Amino acid sequence: MTEIAWVAEQTLEPLLAPFYEIVGRAPDRLAVTDGDRRMSYGALNAAVDGFAEQIWRVRRSDNENIGFLGDVGVARTVAILAIYKAGLASVRLDPTQPPATLVELIKNAGIEHVVFEAGHEALAASLGVGRVTRVETDAPVVPAAPFAERPAAADALFSIAYTSGTTGAPKGVPTTRAVWDFKNRRRRAGAVVGPDDRVAVFNQFWFGEEFAALRAGASVECFDFRRFGPQRLVAWLAERRITRMAAYTAMYRQLSEAADCVFPDMRVVELVGEQLFRQDLEAFDACFAPGARLVNRFASTEHGTITEFVHAHGAPILHDITPLGQPVEPESIALVGPDGAPVPFGEAGEIVVASEANTPGYYNDPERTAAAFAVDPDNPGRTRHRTGFAARWGADGLLHPIGRTDEQVKIRGYNVRPSEVEQILALHPGVSAAAVVPHDGPRNIRRLVCHYAPRPEQTPTAAALRAFLMERAPAYMTPSRFIAHAELPRTATGKLLRAELEVPTDTAPRVDWSGAPDRQRRLADIWADILGHGDFGAEEDFFDVGGDSLQAMSMIVAIEAAFGVRLPFESLILDGAAIEDLDRRIAAGQTTELTPLLRRGDGAPMFAMHVAGGHLSDYLPLVDALRPGATIYGIRPEALAGWPPAVSMAELARHAARRIEEQAPDGPVSLIGYSYGALVAFETARLLLADGRGLAAVVLIDPPAPWIDRLSALRRVVRAARRGDWPSAWSRLKRATPALADKDPDDIDEAHALAYGSYRPAPLDLADALLISAEDGGATEAAAWRELLGLGVAQATVAGDHTTIMRAGQASEMARIIDDWLAEKTRAAAVAASA
Repeated sequence: MTEIAWVAEQTLEPLLAPFYEIVGRAPDRLAVTDGDRRMSYGALNAAVDGFAEQIWRVRRSDNENIGFLGDVGVARTVAILAIYKAGLASVRLDPTQPPATLVELIKNAGIEHVVFEAGHEALAASLGVGRVTRVETDAPVVPAAPFAERPAAADALFSIAYTSGTTGAPKGVPTTRAVWDFKNRRRRAGAVVGPDDRVAVFNQFWFGEEFAALRAGASVECFDFRRFGPQRLVAWLAERRITRMAAYTAMYRQLSEAADCVFPDMRVVELVGEQLFRQDLEAFDACFAPGARLVNRFASTEHGTITEFVHAHGAPILHDITPLGQPVEPESIALVGPDGAPVPFGEAGEIVVASEANTPGYYNDPERTAAAFAVDPDNPGRTRHRTGFAARWGADGLLHPIGRTDEQVKIRGYNVRPSEVEQILALHPGVSAAAVVPHDGPRNIRRLVCHYAPRPEQTPTAAALRAFLMERAPAYMTPSRFIAHAELPRTATGKLLRAELEVPTDTAPRVDWSGAPDRQRRLADIWADILGHGDFGAEEDFFDVGGDSLQAMSMIVAIEAAFGVRLPFESLILDGAAIEDLDRRIAAGQTTELTPLLRRGDGAPMFAMHVAGGHLSDYLPLVDALRPGATIYGIRPEALAGWPPAVSMAELARHAARRIEEQAPDGPVSLIGYSYGALVAFETARLLLADGRGLAAVVLIDPPAPWIDRLSALRRVVRAARRGDWPSAWSRLKRATPALADKDPDDIDEAHALAYGSYRPAPLDLADALLISAEDGGATEAAAWRELLGLGVAQATVAGDHTTIMRAGQASEMARIIDDWLAEKTRAAAVAASA
């Protein structure tokens, strides 16, 4: 027998039996407070009995759906307990919602009776239902005899909760008596309420906290947050000496910003609604006392709590973005791909919950039910619910958030999740909340727009936020517009109303180039010649005003001719390609030698070595396809735009090792190198090992072997020529023919050709190395590298030739190979550590 089936059979002991026991033993104990109103357990039970009898007499069926129109307070407590005791089902009707929305909910739920709190008479009368009844709390009707709790079938409804999720269209989530009892009997250890607790209850939550408190003999303390706000809440929490509270994350952040004191009585704060960040935990440690715990719940209306992350006051804060935590029912959680199959460990997948606690589907909504629910093939007695939220398992055994599965958008050809941008912005000390949304601007070019609410007395400028993001993410993830709001629009439960965010009518201020600095005027002329129009401003990105990759290469050539500075192609994507960005880099005379290609996760940092000529753009499709796990930095060669360039592989490796030591002085690092960059990575690994530095992994992608097979190198020259890529063919020919390499190079290409032609590596046994070869590549070169690396090297082959393996399709397959290899290394290390 399943646990929920067992609960369904326990009809001898009503779920409110503990409440009745307290009523009989301590009727004068304080049960609920609401402003100046106080109600004891005895008085509450009498009011519930009277109202239960009243609504039972006029019922149309033994499991009728009854709407409650009102807010948090004594009236709600009386009404919902009475509806439960009468064996009927409750539906929340929020009086702050538009009347048209309430009418739609009433129609969907089949409500013919609305009970309401004092003050909502006119609204209740306007909803078009047959019966409306006011809940009396000042002078409740006391029945002549106690009202016996009506038995109800296990599959009878307890409630219907309406949620809009991320779609904005309300969906009714029904909960049966059996499931409600099941959830209450299985309340988590962290949620256990004691008789001495004073439990804060707010507008947004729907009765779960009241029910648990009244079963435990605690007092329910009601506070209207929407009416009184965070400043009054600070004083109220201290005055009432609240010991437990459950709140939505946005509300908690308002409280922590307004708090000017410590709440010594609070022992548990439960949050739900959004993921947390380091500053949220720091605020908790500042506002509450030792011994308190912060519990962040990832939950859905369709299931309830799915995972929990617990932070004990003063404990080390290990993450900038907190994990979702551990599943409440580990056996019920799976991460699946688009095809519904489980994803490998460490890979992002949609969270699917297969549980008897799931709702069977949306109320009177078969179409959306079919899209989100399915019968669990392993257990026909339960459903599988696709949450629409993506996560990954971390090596720490916790689920880590990725974002919505339906939110990914293409920006400049790259996959971007707006939630990842929001996560980074949340780390800015001046940002209280941020919402990043795609917007199709002029010429139908898609770009990102950031709407944000600043923290009190702080309003970061768009330039400051752009600079903050550029230090932490590629430029294609940086919004083109930043729009400040006093606060972002939200639902009553704290969810962002993205549909209400305004669409910008202009893309950027236009610049009068006649008054601009000379260098910006000259850059604007270059752009106008290449793009064929002058409709752009100094802050707009080249790719956002119509530029493509071929035009970008033309711009780079024109800039080098005009200003004598060479900018790598990838710098346009990673470091920004607005005229202001280019102006600054040209003025500096060089490009930064270390740039983040991707920021994801907390793993050992990985460093990608430049290919010939100093470029990193070959890596972009690959890093975009890798799973979250580590920040990847690209290392460009020293003096890319200066002089003199390095003319040996040893010099290039020494420069790379210095940059690595500066960026990551402690702990192991990983290296990755493609083509020429593989040679740099191999020699950099040699230097780091000689200095006693740990290497977590070394990935070498189709490295050439100039010392053993000139014929193979010449074949590469021919392939480049056949493609019409004459500069690449000439560069490869110089590398393959040392006699052609200028011993006093005129540019960095010639310097790299000289280093390549003179390269003669010594063997190096890398225990944690992966060698990836192109299927259409040189077998002789691959064999030479296996000999250099030793027998322990892991090997893999990817379809394509030396050039095509780094394009989007093959790069995805190569990313899977690398991810699987790294995950296996992590598992092996964990097993070895536990042995």
